[in-house]
Amino acid sequence: GSSSTSSSDRITQSTLTNALNSVGTYGTASVRITNDSYVNVSDLKAAFQGNTGKMIQFVCYNGNSVAYQYYMNYRQVSAMTGTTYKLGMDLDAASTTNLFNKYFRNDISVVSSEAEINGAKAVFAVKMDLSGLNTSNLKVYIYDPDANRYDLVATPYLSIDA
Repeated sequence: GSSSTSSSDRITQSTLTNALNSVGTYGTASVRITNDSYVNVSDLKAAFQGNTGKMIQFVCYNGNSVAYQYYMNYRQVSAMTGTTYKLGMDLDAASTTNLFNKYFRNDISVVSSEAEINGAKAVFAVKMDLSGLNTSNLKVYIYDPDANRYDLVATPYLSIDA
């Protein structure tokens, strides 16, 4: 992701509302994003008014393939406390990978996101290269910027598609 944003990277309330209104009562709306996209939490909350049974899927493409995607529902959005939600991900995350490699001898694959959880559970899908990794023994860590440390996610819900 990028630390700077422009108005063209913002996903507007109108875009969110139109997407949610275009699907059925319990449908999933899809919104295409870039790695620099962000959304105002107030826009998300307003768009979900009257659309409480629906989900929204933010999708970032790499060519014709999905690079990553976020899923959000009304309950998650209602729990958000921040003002902005950055939707970018770094699928290379070289600086984090180098840091881990400096202190550990594990095979790792790192995804870095600037998305602040803001009280909501993070639900996302990422296309990663897991070749050479023991996928039956994966560990998931999340960075805590306040404590400047990585914490093990005790029971992550994850699935791996071939």
